[in-house]
Amino acid sequence: MSVTLINLPDLLVSALKLLSASFIVFEVIIASSVSKREWQSRYVWVLTGLSLVTLVWLLNSALTLNTEAIAYLYSHFFGFLFLLGPAVYFGFTDKRVQNITYLLLHISAAAFISIGRWSVSSADPLTLEFVQNIVHLKEPLYSIFPNTYIGNDLILYVLLPVHFFIYGLFTLFQTKKIAHAINLALILSIIVLFVYVYAIPSGTVSVSFNALVVLAEVALIFFILRYLVVGKTMKALAKEKPLRRLEVRANEEIIDYLSDFERCQRDFSSSDFSVDTLIIKSNIDLYTWRNYLEDEQISFTTLKKRIRINYAQRLLAKGFLDQYTVEYLTTTIGYQSRTSFYTAFKEVTGKSFAERDNAS
Repeated sequence: MSVTLINLPDLLVSALKLLSASFIVFEVIIASSVSKREWQSRYVWVLTGLSLVTLVWLLNSALTLNTEAIAYLYSHFFGFLFLLGPAVYFGFTDKRVQNITYLLLHISAAAFISIGRWSVSSADPLTLEFVQNIVHLKEPLYSIFPNTYIGNDLILYVLLPVHFFIYGLFTLFQTKKIAHAINLALILSIIVLFVYVYAIPSGTVSVSFNALVVLAEVALIFFILRYLVVGKTMKALAKEKPLRRLEVRANEEIIDYLSDFERCQRDFSSSDFSVDTLIIKSNIDLYTWRNYLEDEQISFTTLKKRIRINYAQRLLAKGFLDQYTVEYLTTTIGYQSRTSFYTAFKEVTGKSFAERDNAS
């Protein structure tokens, strides 16, 4: 009776191939999980997923000796790896891209590298013989592709982890979240593994290295999906209950904004005023507002009600109803019906609108 032993190297190669396929499903799940978010957040997370798919496929193709994938992906998508930093920064911080100049600044590195690679690939396409012999050249994989206008890609292998690390630092500075730190560390580790594989002679990695790659990729899938499922969306922030105060922070930026009564009340009187609108109008990021609301033990909805009703009280004190109707007052402060206005007035002041009239 013969006993078949498990061949660990072959098992790891199979695991890497399976993970490559899994990251396609992973991208689909990311797109589905953010489908109800604000449009910019959706695009950022889909772009994050695509960049991660590119990174994993390039790395796993080198480890499984998939020469066709290496040749095609490297020539056409290597520049996408420089989108990882900006993508996770905007994805985790929920910052808005203010204008086209701001957008071009963040994607300039990826665009510059991609255009260089595409132009070289068009002018000097790889032959089938070259592709089939990639893994037998015993040279670093980066060195076997044609040089672009910046020379060979060695300098880019130094800049890629540095580029992502800088964006990661800015992300953690903004969010200060452990979940973000874990995800950023996992992505950075896979980037470093990718740089190592492409910078050493091809076909020289060990079995333990493959095992490390498998663990890192499985962990990344788990923690990214966990974050997207458990993490709060911007729309959830508007409806959530006040959270337990974790830390009291005086925020002069928000205090200055809320103290500018005319500007604040003008902003909040928009009928479709949302968290997204607040971030744009105040020019203050989501996490600063989230920390403020947590510190004050109130929700965004409550803050909106208070400011609108305070606005209504100011207008009433100036004799607004001597010239206009209650319906016009309702729409002026941002409500679409008298019922909504009366309910909010009662919640904020403790009196019904009729009792307020009687009292005056």
